[in-house]
Amino acid sequence: MGSSTLELKLDSIDLTLPNRERSLYFILSATTPDNPDHLMVTVLPDSGFLKLGKHQSSYHFAPAGDEDGGLFLLSTALPASNTVLARLWVMESMAAVKEIGQILSGITGFVQNQVTGSKLFQTIGGLNPVVLSGVQTVSNGLGQIGTALSKLGDRQLGFVSMDQHFTDSTPPTLTCQQTMMSGNGSLTWSWLSTTTSPVAATPV
Repeated sequence: MGSSTLELKLDSIDLTLPNRERSLYFILSATTPDNPDHLMVTVLPDSGFLKLGKHQSSYHFAPAGDEDGGLFLLSTALPASNTVLARLWVMESMAAVKEIGQILSGITGFVQNQVTGSKLFQTIGGLNPVVLSGVQTVSNGLGQIGTALSKLGDRQLGFVSMDQHFTDSTPPTLTCQQTMMSGNGSLTWSWLSTTTSPVAATPV
């Protein structure tokens, strides 16, 4: 039986707010299946803030039909539970000048150690992601992240759950769309799965 690798990409964001210039960024949190009391946290995009012009309310990271496009979020082997938990916050920077690194430093009080290699999450997007350890439950950990974000001085535009359970009938490319719980817009993202066939043993 082969093993499956999953990749998560953000395709687009569409805001329902009045058009004006905005500097956006995203906070991604995902569970580490081999350490259930750990949550990985990262800031995206790693190239800097996403700038929207005064007459722009949407941004497409991946043009329609382009599976190679999209903002890379994470890559992971399929856990034994067949379920990956991932949450994304959409933030608007209220400071004229701010470095991405300052955002993660703003939640330092909730972070216990730097990310180490995980056998299930090989890659996560963003610069210098960190691990929130000692999480009793996923809900508790996500609540801590939400509290930390409220202290950054930036505006939370919304939040979506990207949690996904995978079965044999899940298509290789699964596109999802969800309205943010705030009602301020919607996000579209894609899960891409690839299966590696086992290598047949060669008689010696």
